Amino acid sequence: FSFDSISIPSDNEPLDSESNNSIFETQSKLYESENISILIEIIKNKNNPQEKILKFKTLNTSNNKEVSHVTYFLKISKEDKLILSDFFYTETDTLSLNVSTNNSESIVIFGERKYDHNALLTNSESPVKLTGPLLEDNVTYDVNIELRTIYDTSNWVFVLDNFNAKIKS
Repeated sequence: FSFDSISIPSDNEPLDSESNNSIFETQSKLYESENISILIEIIKNKNNPQEKILKFKTLNTSNNKEVSHVTYFLKISKEDKLILSDFFYTETDTLSLNVSTNNSESIVIFGERKYDHNALLTNSESPVKLTGPLLEDNVTYDVNIELRTIYDTSNWVFVLDNFNAKIKS
């Protein structure tokens, strides 16, 4: 299943209930003359249910193009408790985070940092891994996203805040 050419239901239910993947979309926000929204996909590993991939893709829905060079400020809450708050940067159009779910007290992040806001860099040579109580089965998480750069690392934006979605794996 891919993000390409999908229609998004408005009730924030996963798009692909037939497979192991779940896709959610935030609301759309206006930036200059563009409508921007974010797709969130959870990909389950059929061989190891504790291993998942959490993907974020920013879309310009005005022209159906993907947005690259995005700095995300992600805040994820579980039962009204903030469990993750950090900056992530991707040069490509997709931010991919490897998640290993376990029963520890907090989330540990493994990855390379060296960008503005001390953001974690994500690319094929430098994957980011999160371990801890994240993406547990049948648990709802509140995701709040702020975008800090889009299209170029020097294009700082401060008006693309409060993209929200409830996700469940």
